[in-house]
Amino acid sequence: MDGMTPEFLLDISTDTGERPLSEKAKAIMAKYSGGGAPPPPKKPPAERVLLSSPAKAHIDAPLTIGEQRAKAIAVGRAIGRVSAALTAAQAAAVAARDRATGAAAAPRKVRSVASARAAREQMEKEALPAALGGLAVEEEPPDEPELTTVDEEQGGDDAEAGAASSSKGPPALCEVWSAKCEELYDDSRVFCVRLSQCGTLLAAGCGDGTVRTFHAGTGRPAHLLDNTAVDSDEAADAKVRLPATCLRWRAGRALLVANAAGTVERWQAGATPKRVASLTEEGNQIYAIDCPLEGRQLATAGKDTAVRIYDESRMELVTTLGHPDPDVRRYESASGARNIGHSSRIFSVRFVEADPNRLISGGWDGNVRIWDLRSGNIALTISGPIVCGDAIDVNGNEMIIGSYRGQSTYLYDVRTSAPIEAVPWAATRPSGGCKPYCTSFSPTGALLATAGVGALDSVGEVRVFTRSGLRLLGATRVPHGICGLDMADHPTSGTRIAVAGGDEIVRLLSVDTRGGDLG
Repeated sequence: MDGMTPEFLLDISTDTGERPLSEKAKAIMAKYSGGGAPPPPKKPPAERVLLSSPAKAHIDAPLTIGEQRAKAIAVGRAIGRVSAALTAAQAAAVAARDRATGAAAAPRKVRSVASARAAREQMEKEALPAALGGLAVEEEPPDEPELTTVDEEQGGDDAEAGAASSSKGPPALCEVWSAKCEELYDDSRVFCVRLSQCGTLLAAGCGDGTVRTFHAGTGRPAHLLDNTAVDSDEAADAKVRLPATCLRWRAGRALLVANAAGTVERWQAGATPKRVASLTEEGNQIYAIDCPLEGRQLATAGKDTAVRIYDESRMELVTTLGHPDPDVRRYESASGARNIGHSSRIFSVRFVEADPNRLISGGWDGNVRIWDLRSGNIALTISGPIVCGDAIDVNGNEMIIGSYRGQSTYLYDVRTSAPIEAVPWAATRPSGGCKPYCTSFSPTGALLATAGVGALDSVGEVRVFTRSGLRLLGATRVPHGICGLDMADHPTSGTRIAVAGGDEIVRLLSVDTRGGDLG
């Protein structure tokens, strides 16, 4: 029993040293040791040390349970004070904003954890597909979203936007009609709209791949173009539905439909709509198409960064601008080649009617390319604009580009790529600017429009300007971001503007041009 002495059995260590022996323990030790052993010396009392200001640094020394509890309480109280200060500052900022804007005070809504989680899930469901620009998740609209008309005489940002104008009358965007795209499959949000050349039909491409057409005069549904109804085999039924991304009308009610599945289809919108031709780009997602008014060329662009030119009548590939292979692009970039094209997805292509040998393309890489179709090389480049939708349009030798970066819209000269002037965009609300997804000239070029989504509140907005002087004619807000925009001249009622977006509603608006000179 070496080592098994009473001292060993009674030696109970703690984090502050040995526990003092009790009187009973001392009696037992005296019994076994003959009473001759002196009592152990008493240790001096431990010095009190404050956690907040230690007398000596003991970095490696572990905290006792009491110290850990005190530290947790102190940290929790500090976090509570900071949180209370932030809440008070936020409330003060909201109150100051309401006072500045004249908004009526309203009780703040308190959400439970379950309702907050449900709201977050709803916002995630309403996010636009990454294939259409990788846009940020849209937030819920305000409690009572309204379709409003903005008046320049109301002051604020709108007065600044119209400062360069001497207009006496208020801007006016009037709703002619609105129609909801009823859900057929799983997604009836609208990603593109287009008015026919004759002005009698309006086509809307939806997230489920279908295209709905409406009578432009009344808003009544006219046709449903559904490729699944044509391809009714099991493979087509099992295919994932991707959005219709771009539309272009041709003569005789022929409609070209681009799909994110990598297809372009030509439909004949008659009494019985039918698909008359199609092409497929394997492994690609097509986001943009265009065709000139004269000629039979068709340009496509999308995910693989290449621009392809087809013979539309035969749907046969003629030439490819740029390279879909990233290794080839890197090699040609290092060798100084002039036809390396884009380095990221393309969301807009446009033929230049004034020069049939020019084609414009823009996308995520921050470069707008002006191509020479005769040589297949890049003639000019505009660096800076990030295009996230059908945000390039051309009128004569001028082009308008809406850039997601910087929330800006500029006019450029197609011949020199030199900037002409900036479109004086200003939000109708103090919550930030607007990120443009689409731009358009009117057929005569007298008006231009730009539309998109609010930078902070995810509310859609469209604005119409005169080309001469860039005078603001009107602005309208809608509950969700606007992804589709087109303008057409009505034979008797002036210019019509078609807009649509995440709220599944197609709207036809009219603009009052009587307030000033349109140049």
